[in-house]
Amino acid sequence: MDISLEQWNETIAGLYDAILQPDLLSSAVATANQALDSDFCHLLGVTPQGEVALNIVTAPSYQTAIADYRDYYVGIDPRRQFADSQPVGATYRCSSLFTPKFVDRNEFYQDFLKPHGLRYIIGACLHRSDRMSVYAAFNHVNGRAEFTDEEHKFFGLLNSHLGKVITAIDRTRPVSTALSLGEHALEAMQVGLMGVAASGVITYANAQAKTGLAALALARDGTGRLAEGSPCRLLVQQVLADGMPHALRLFDSNLAPQFVTALPAPADTGSAPSGELSAERTAVVLILNTPGESGPRPSHLVEWFGLSGAESRLAHALASGHSIEQYAITYSISVATARTQLRSILKKTGVSRQQELVRLLASLPTV
Repeated sequence: MDISLEQWNETIAGLYDAILQPDLLSSAVATANQALDSDFCHLLGVTPQGEVALNIVTAPSYQTAIADYRDYYVGIDPRRQFADSQPVGATYRCSSLFTPKFVDRNEFYQDFLKPHGLRYIIGACLHRSDRMSVYAAFNHVNGRAEFTDEEHKFFGLLNSHLGKVITAIDRTRPVSTALSLGEHALEAMQVGLMGVAASGVITYANAQAKTGLAALALARDGTGRLAEGSPCRLLVQQVLADGMPHALRLFDSNLAPQFVTALPAPADTGSAPSGELSAERTAVVLILNTPGESGPRPSHLVEWFGLSGAESRLAHALASGHSIEQYAITYSISVATARTQLRSILKKTGVSRQQELVRLLASLPTV
Protein backbone atom coordinates (compact mmCIF):
# COMPACT_ATOMS: atom_id res chain seq x y z
CA MET A 1 0.00 0.00 0.00
CA ASP A 2 1.44 3.35 -1.06
CA ILE A 3 -0.43 6.47 0.00
CA SER A 4 0.92 10.01 0.17
CA LEU A 5 0.18 12.41 2.99
CA GLU A 6 -1.74 14.63 0.57
CA GLN A 7 -3.88 11.74 -0.63
CA TRP A 8 -4.52 10.65 2.95
CA ASN A 9 -5.60 14.15 4.00
CA GLU A 10 -7.92 14.48 0.99
CA THR A 11 -9.43 11.07 1.75
CA ILE A 12 -10.16 11.95 5.37
CA ALA A 13 -11.51 15.39 4.45
CA GLY A 14 -13.91 13.73 2.00
CA LEU A 15 -15.30 11.59 4.80
CA TYR A 16 -16.05 14.60 6.99
CA ASP A 17 -17.82 16.37 4.11
CA ALA A 18 -20.46 13.64 4.40
CA ILE A 19 -21.56 14.86 7.84
CA LEU A 20 -23.51 17.75 6.34
CA GLN A 21 -24.18 15.92 3.07
CA PRO A 22 -24.85 12.25 3.91
CA ASP A 23 -25.42 11.52 0.22
CA LEU A 24 -21.65 11.89 -0.21
CA LEU A 25 -20.88 9.05 2.20
CA SER A 26 -20.93 6.29 -0.43
CA SER A 27 -18.46 8.05 -2.73
CA ALA A 28 -16.26 9.08 0.22
CA VAL A 29 -16.06 5.48 1.45
CA ALA A 30 -15.29 4.29 -2.09
CA THR A 31 -12.45 6.82 -2.32
CA ALA A 32 -11.05 5.66 1.03
CA ASN A 33 -11.35 2.03 -0.02
CA GLN A 34 -9.39 2.71 -3.21
CA ALA A 35 -6.77 4.84 -1.44
CA LEU A 36 -5.97 1.99 0.96
CA ASP A 37 -5.92 -0.59 -1.85
CA SER A 38 -8.85 -2.65 -0.60
CA ASP A 39 -10.77 -4.63 -3.22
CA PHE A 40 -14.07 -3.50 -1.79
CA CYS A 41 -15.68 -2.20 1.38
CA HIS A 42 -19.01 -3.11 2.90
CA LEU A 43 -20.48 -0.59 5.34
CA LEU A 44 -23.43 -2.07 7.22
CA GLY A 45 -25.83 -0.52 9.72
CA VAL A 46 -28.14 -2.82 11.71
CA THR A 47 -30.94 -1.75 14.04
CA PRO A 48 -31.51 -3.42 17.43
CA GLN A 49 -34.43 -5.24 15.74
CA GLY A 50 -32.04 -6.73 13.16
CA GLU A 51 -33.17 -4.56 10.24
CA VAL A 52 -30.56 -3.23 7.81
CA ALA A 53 -30.55 0.58 8.11
CA LEU A 54 -27.35 1.33 6.17
CA ASN A 55 -25.89 -0.70 3.33
CA ILE A 56 -22.99 0.70 1.28
CA VAL A 57 -21.05 -1.52 -1.14
CA THR A 58 -18.17 0.05 -3.03
CA ALA A 59 -17.97 -2.65 -5.75
CA PRO A 60 -21.13 -3.12 -7.88
CA SER A 61 -20.06 -6.66 -8.78
CA TYR A 62 -20.67 -7.70 -5.17
CA GLN A 63 -24.21 -6.33 -4.94
CA THR A 64 -25.76 -9.79 -5.35
CA ALA A 65 -23.50 -11.25 -2.69
CA ILE A 66 -24.34 -8.45 -0.28
CA ALA A 67 -28.04 -8.97 -0.96
CA ASP A 68 -27.61 -12.59 0.14
CA TYR A 69 -25.70 -11.38 3.18
CA ARG A 70 -28.45 -8.93 4.10
CA ASP A 71 -31.20 -11.51 3.67
CA TYR A 72 -29.62 -14.30 5.70
CA TYR A 73 -25.91 -14.34 6.48
CA VAL A 74 -25.92 -11.13 8.51
CA GLY A 75 -27.54 -13.10 11.31
CA ILE A 76 -24.79 -15.76 11.49
CA ASP A 77 -21.72 -13.61 10.79
CA PRO A 78 -19.13 -14.50 13.47
CA ARG A 79 -17.25 -11.28 12.76
CA ARG A 80 -20.20 -9.23 13.98
CA GLN A 81 -20.43 -11.31 17.12
CA PHE A 82 -16.76 -10.62 17.83
CA ALA A 83 -17.01 -6.90 16.93
CA ASP A 84 -19.95 -6.48 19.30
CA SER A 85 -17.75 -7.70 22.15
CA GLN A 86 -15.04 -5.13 21.40
CA PRO A 87 -14.82 -1.37 22.02
CA VAL A 88 -16.16 0.81 19.22
CA GLY A 89 -13.46 1.43 16.64
CA ALA A 90 -11.27 -1.54 17.60
CA THR A 91 -9.94 -2.82 14.28
CA TYR A 92 -9.34 -6.54 13.81
CA ARG A 93 -8.09 -8.94 11.15
CA CYS A 94 -10.17 -12.08 10.69
CA SER A 95 -7.02 -14.11 10.03
CA SER A 96 -5.92 -13.45 13.60
CA LEU A 97 -9.30 -14.44 15.07
CA PHE A 98 -10.48 -17.55 13.29
CA THR A 99 -8.38 -20.68 12.85
CA PRO A 100 -8.44 -22.83 9.70
CA LYS A 101 -10.26 -25.49 11.70
CA PHE A 102 -13.01 -22.97 12.64
CA VAL A 103 -13.27 -21.78 9.04
CA ASP A 104 -13.62 -25.33 7.70
CA ARG A 105 -16.62 -25.99 9.94
CA ASN A 106 -18.32 -22.56 9.84
CA GLU A 107 -21.41 -22.07 7.65
CA PHE A 108 -20.72 -18.38 7.09
CA TYR A 109 -17.24 -19.00 5.74
CA GLN A 110 -18.10 -22.11 3.74
CA ASP A 111 -21.40 -20.96 2.20
CA PHE A 112 -20.81 -17.24 1.83
CA LEU A 113 -17.23 -15.91 2.02
CA LYS A 114 -15.44 -18.70 0.15
CA PRO A 115 -17.91 -19.01 -2.77
CA HIS A 116 -17.63 -15.27 -3.34
CA GLY A 117 -13.83 -15.30 -3.26
CA LEU A 118 -13.47 -13.19 -0.14
CA ARG A 119 -10.13 -14.20 1.35
CA TYR A 120 -8.90 -11.65 3.91
CA ILE A 121 -10.99 -9.13 5.83
CA ILE A 122 -10.17 -6.28 8.17
CA GLY A 123 -13.01 -4.56 10.00
CA ALA A 124 -14.50 -2.88 13.05
CA CYS A 125 -17.70 -1.81 14.73
CA LEU A 126 -17.64 1.92 13.97
CA HIS A 127 -20.67 3.13 15.90
CA ARG A 128 -23.26 1.99 18.43
CA SER A 129 -26.45 3.80 19.41
CA ASP A 130 -30.03 3.00 20.27
CA ARG A 131 -30.85 3.45 16.57
CA MET A 132 -28.23 1.21 15.00
CA SER A 133 -24.77 -0.36 15.09
CA VAL A 134 -22.50 0.24 12.09
CA TYR A 135 -19.78 -2.13 10.91
CA ALA A 136 -17.07 -1.75 8.26
CA ALA A 137 -15.39 -4.62 6.43
CA PHE A 138 -12.54 -4.06 3.96
CA ASN A 139 -11.66 -7.02 1.77
CA HIS A 140 -8.79 -8.68 -0.07
CA VAL A 141 -10.17 -11.23 -2.52
CA ASN A 142 -8.55 -14.52 -3.60
CA GLY A 143 -5.06 -13.95 -4.92
CA ARG A 144 -4.34 -11.02 -2.64
CA ALA A 145 -2.00 -11.18 0.33
CA GLU A 146 -3.10 -10.90 3.93
CA PHE A 147 -3.38 -7.41 5.41
CA THR A 148 -0.01 -6.34 6.82
CA ASP A 149 0.68 -4.73 10.17
CA GLU A 150 1.21 -1.40 8.43
CA GLU A 151 -2.13 -1.73 6.62
CA HIS A 152 -3.77 -2.66 9.90
CA LYS A 153 -2.45 0.60 11.34
CA PHE A 154 -3.83 2.69 8.47
CA PHE A 155 -7.21 0.97 8.51
CA GLY A 156 -7.36 1.55 12.26
CA LEU A 157 -6.80 5.28 11.68
CA LEU A 158 -9.34 5.31 8.87
CA ASN A 159 -11.94 3.51 10.99
CA SER A 160 -11.41 6.04 13.78
CA HIS A 161 -12.31 8.90 11.41
CA LEU A 162 -15.08 6.98 9.68
CA GLY A 163 -16.61 6.14 13.05
CA LYS A 164 -16.67 9.81 14.03
CA VAL A 165 -18.37 10.66 10.73
CA ILE A 166 -21.01 7.93 11.16
CA THR A 167 -21.68 9.03 14.74
CA ALA A 168 -22.08 12.67 13.67
CA ILE A 169 -24.46 11.69 10.86
CA ASP A 170 -26.51 9.54 13.22
CA ARG A 171 -26.72 12.26 15.87
CA THR A 172 -27.60 15.07 13.45
CA ARG A 173 -30.09 13.06 11.39
CA PRO A 174 -33.12 13.98 13.56
CA VAL A 175 -32.13 17.65 13.28
CA SER A 176 -31.57 17.55 9.52
CA THR A 177 -34.83 15.64 9.07
CA ALA A 178 -36.72 18.22 11.13
CA LEU A 179 -35.18 21.05 9.10
CA SER A 180 -36.04 19.36 5.82
CA LEU A 181 -39.62 18.64 6.87
CA GLY A 182 -40.08 22.15 8.23
CA GLU A 183 -38.82 23.75 5.04
CA HIS A 184 -41.00 21.47 2.95
CA ALA A 185 -44.07 22.40 5.01
CA LEU A 186 -43.37 26.14 4.70
CA GLU A 187 -42.94 25.83 0.94
CA ALA A 188 -46.19 23.87 0.66
CA MET A 189 -48.01 26.61 2.59
CA GLN A 190 -46.25 29.29 0.49
CA VAL A 191 -44.67 30.89 3.54
CA GLY A 192 -41.33 32.64 3.12
CA LEU A 193 -38.73 32.42 5.89
CA MET A 194 -35.65 34.59 6.11
CA GLY A 195 -32.90 35.10 8.67
CA VAL A 196 -31.17 38.48 8.85
CA ALA A 197 -28.05 39.46 10.78
CA ALA A 198 -27.77 42.78 12.62
CA SER A 199 -25.61 44.00 9.72
CA GLY A 200 -28.49 43.41 7.30
CA VAL A 201 -26.88 40.34 5.74
CA ILE A 202 -29.38 37.65 4.80
CA THR A 203 -28.19 34.51 6.56
CA TYR A 204 -30.90 32.22 5.20
CA ALA A 205 -33.83 32.39 2.80
CA ASN A 206 -36.07 29.55 1.64
CA ALA A 207 -37.26 29.36 -1.96
CA GLN A 208 -40.53 31.16 -1.20
CA ALA A 209 -38.67 34.05 0.41
CA LYS A 210 -36.25 34.30 -2.50
CA THR A 211 -39.12 34.89 -4.91
CA GLY A 212 -39.97 38.02 -2.94
CA LEU A 213 -36.45 39.43 -2.68
CA ALA A 214 -37.19 42.10 -5.27
CA ALA A 215 -40.04 43.43 -3.15
CA LEU A 216 -37.74 43.34 -0.12
CA ALA A 217 -35.39 45.80 -1.86
CA LEU A 218 -32.07 43.99 -1.67
CA ALA A 219 -28.96 46.08 -2.08
CA ARG A 220 -27.41 45.62 -5.53
CA ASP A 221 -23.77 45.55 -4.39
CA GLY A 222 -23.52 41.76 -4.28
CA THR A 223 -23.27 41.54 -0.50
CA GLY A 224 -26.66 39.89 -0.02
CA ARG A 225 -27.86 42.58 2.36
CA LEU A 226 -31.21 44.23 2.81
CA ALA A 227 -30.75 47.70 1.36
CA GLU A 228 -30.08 50.46 3.85
CA GLY A 229 -33.28 52.45 4.38
CA SER A 230 -35.50 49.79 2.77
CA PRO A 231 -38.75 48.95 4.59
CA CYS A 232 -37.52 45.53 5.68
CA ARG A 233 -34.15 46.87 6.83
CA LEU A 234 -35.95 49.45 8.94
CA LEU A 235 -38.22 46.71 10.27
CA VAL A 236 -35.17 44.68 11.31
CA GLN A 237 -33.64 47.70 13.03
CA GLN A 238 -36.90 48.28 14.88
CA VAL A 239 -36.89 44.72 16.22
CA LEU A 240 -33.24 45.04 17.23
CA ALA A 241 -33.97 48.29 19.04
CA ASP A 242 -36.80 47.09 21.30
CA GLY A 243 -36.65 43.28 21.06
CA MET A 244 -40.33 43.11 20.15
CA PRO A 245 -42.07 41.59 17.08
CA HIS A 246 -43.15 44.07 14.38
CA ALA A 247 -44.92 43.82 11.04
CA LEU A 248 -45.44 45.66 7.76
CA ARG A 249 -47.18 45.29 4.43
CA LEU A 250 -45.14 45.50 1.24
CA PHE A 251 -46.34 46.49 -2.20
CA ASP A 252 -44.54 45.95 -5.47
CA SER A 253 -45.89 46.56 -8.94
CA ASN A 254 -44.65 43.16 -10.13
CA LEU A 255 -45.59 41.09 -7.09
CA ALA A 256 -48.62 40.44 -4.95
CA PRO A 257 -48.72 42.32 -1.63
CA GLN A 258 -46.64 40.62 1.03
CA PHE A 259 -47.31 40.67 4.75
CA VAL A 260 -44.05 40.57 6.68
CA THR A 261 -43.67 39.70 10.35
CA ALA A 262 -40.31 40.27 12.05
CA LEU A 263 -39.33 38.84 15.42
CA PRO A 264 -36.10 38.36 17.36
CA ALA A 265 -34.21 35.16 16.53
CA PRO A 266 -33.98 32.55 19.30
CA ALA A 267 -31.04 33.08 21.63
CA ASP A 268 -28.00 30.96 20.78
CA THR A 269 -27.47 28.55 23.66
CA GLY A 270 -24.04 27.51 22.40
CA SER A 271 -20.75 29.27 22.91
CA ALA A 272 -20.44 32.63 21.20
CA PRO A 273 -18.46 32.40 17.94
CA SER A 274 -15.35 34.49 17.66
CA GLY A 275 -14.14 36.90 15.01
CA GLU A 276 -16.23 37.77 11.99
CA LEU A 277 -18.69 34.91 12.43
CA SER A 278 -20.36 36.67 15.35
CA ALA A 279 -21.24 39.62 13.11
CA GLU A 280 -23.22 37.37 10.75
CA ARG A 281 -25.25 35.55 13.40
CA THR A 282 -28.97 35.56 12.63
CA ALA A 283 -30.54 38.26 14.76
CA VAL A 284 -34.03 38.69 13.28
CA VAL A 285 -36.43 36.26 11.60
CA LEU A 286 -38.68 37.53 8.82
CA ILE A 287 -41.84 35.59 7.94
CA LEU A 288 -43.39 36.46 4.57
CA ASN A 289 -46.99 35.67 3.76
CA THR A 290 -48.59 36.30 0.38
CA PRO A 291 -52.39 36.17 0.54
CA GLY A 292 -53.62 33.19 -1.42
CA GLU A 293 -56.31 33.48 -4.04
CA SER A 294 -58.32 30.63 -2.53
CA GLY A 295 -58.92 28.81 0.70
CA PRO A 296 -58.15 25.19 1.56
CA ARG A 297 -58.59 22.57 -1.14
CA PRO A 298 -62.13 21.20 -1.44
CA SER A 299 -60.77 17.66 -1.03
CA HIS A 300 -59.24 18.64 2.32
CA LEU A 301 -62.54 20.11 3.48
CA VAL A 302 -64.22 16.79 2.68
CA GLU A 303 -61.60 14.95 4.76
CA TRP A 304 -61.58 17.41 7.66
CA PHE A 305 -65.30 18.02 8.09
CA GLY A 306 -67.06 15.27 6.17
CA LEU A 307 -68.53 17.69 3.65
CA SER A 308 -70.08 16.45 0.46
CA GLY A 309 -68.53 17.36 -2.87
CA ALA A 310 -71.05 20.15 -3.46
CA GLU A 311 -70.63 21.47 0.10
CA SER A 312 -66.85 21.53 -0.19
CA ARG A 313 -67.09 23.52 -3.44
CA LEU A 314 -69.35 26.08 -1.76
CA ALA A 315 -67.11 26.37 1.28
CA HIS A 316 -64.08 26.83 -0.98
CA ALA A 317 -65.90 29.53 -2.95
CA LEU A 318 -66.85 31.41 0.22
CA ALA A 319 -63.28 31.19 1.52
CA SER A 320 -62.12 32.62 -1.82
CA GLY A 321 -64.32 35.68 -1.38
CA HIS A 322 -67.31 34.74 -3.49
CA SER A 323 -70.89 35.29 -2.39
CA ILE A 324 -73.70 32.77 -2.19
CA GLU A 325 -75.31 34.38 -5.24
CA GLN A 326 -72.11 34.21 -7.30
CA TYR A 327 -71.67 30.57 -6.40
CA ALA A 328 -75.27 29.75 -7.38
CA ILE A 329 -74.79 31.38 -10.79
CA THR A 330 -71.45 29.63 -11.39
CA TYR A 331 -72.83 26.16 -10.65
CA SER A 332 -76.33 26.77 -12.11
CA ILE A 333 -78.24 26.11 -8.90
CA SER A 334 -80.80 28.17 -7.01
CA VAL A 335 -79.78 30.44 -4.18
CA ALA A 336 -82.14 28.48 -1.95
CA THR A 337 -80.23 25.26 -2.70
CA ALA A 338 -76.93 27.01 -1.98
CA ARG A 339 -78.27 28.26 1.35
CA THR A 340 -79.39 24.72 2.25
CA GLN A 341 -75.83 23.55 1.53
CA LEU A 342 -74.48 26.39 3.69
CA ARG A 343 -76.64 25.35 6.65
CA SER A 344 -75.27 21.81 6.36
CA ILE A 345 -71.72 23.18 6.19
CA LEU A 346 -72.22 25.27 9.33
CA LYS A 347 -73.53 22.25 11.21
CA LYS A 348 -70.62 20.03 10.13
CA THR A 349 -67.94 22.63 10.89
CA GLY A 350 -69.40 23.60 14.27
CA VAL A 351 -69.92 27.32 13.58
CA SER A 352 -73.16 29.24 13.57
CA ARG A 353 -72.70 32.01 11.00
CA GLN A 354 -71.21 32.46 7.54
CA GLN A 355 -68.70 35.04 8.84
CA GLU A 356 -67.44 32.55 11.42
CA LEU A 357 -67.10 29.91 8.70
CA VAL A 358 -65.02 32.22 6.54
CA ARG A 359 -62.75 33.04 9.49
CA LEU A 360 -62.36 29.34 10.23
CA LEU A 361 -61.48 28.52 6.64
CA ALA A 362 -59.03 31.42 6.48
CA SER A 363 -57.16 29.97 9.46
CA LEU A 364 -56.64 26.59 7.80
CA PRO A 365 -53.53 25.71 5.79
CA THR A 366 -53.81 26.05 2.02
CA VAL A 367 -51.43 23.30 1.04
